[in-house]
Amino acid sequence: MKYWRTFAKISDELIGLGQPVDWQRLCTHSLWGESDTSDIITTRDAENLIMNQPPVVLIIDDEVAFLEIFSAKLSQAGLKVETASNALAGIEKARELKPDLILMDVKMPGIDGLEALRKLKEDASTKNTKVVFLTSTGDPRPQAHNSDEKFAMEIGASGYVRKTDDLDVIADKIKSYINN
Repeated sequence: MKYWRTFAKISDELIGLGQPVDWQRLCTHSLWGESDTSDIITTRDAENLIMNQPPVVLIIDDEVAFLEIFSAKLSQAGLKVETASNALAGIEKARELKPDLILMDVKMPGIDGLEALRKLKEDASTKNTKVVFLTSTGDPRPQAHNSDEKFAMEIGASGYVRKTDDLDVIADKIKSYINN
């Protein structure tokens, strides 16, 4: 994977995050390289920042009302949102879009979220895509959230959010998953 350093020197100008950057100029000055420092971001993140494009979230849920509600809230939070109303359509969209994160319902007719996650992880074009489960289940007790989160991570997801959580909390969690 390629990484981009947060700041790089071109002639006498300091450029980087938060500064206007000409994409062609950036690419032609060999600023790409691997780094193990903590001030790096992925190529996709750098492209999104430089091109002023918000991160892309693909929501996969069979409940149209949830698609509409979550799409509106995440769009309002500054994310670009795409949707799919079933797992198969979602897998295809994930291959096409290469989203920064997939927010996926666990219980859906046909292929459920767990099977869809398995298919995404087996596909070379989507295996590194972050997937967060969207669920109306899960233990409501706060002390149980760690075990639900652990289960999600054990099966290959980045985490989970509950549909019943406050929408602002959900938006913040999604942004946190994208940035980590």
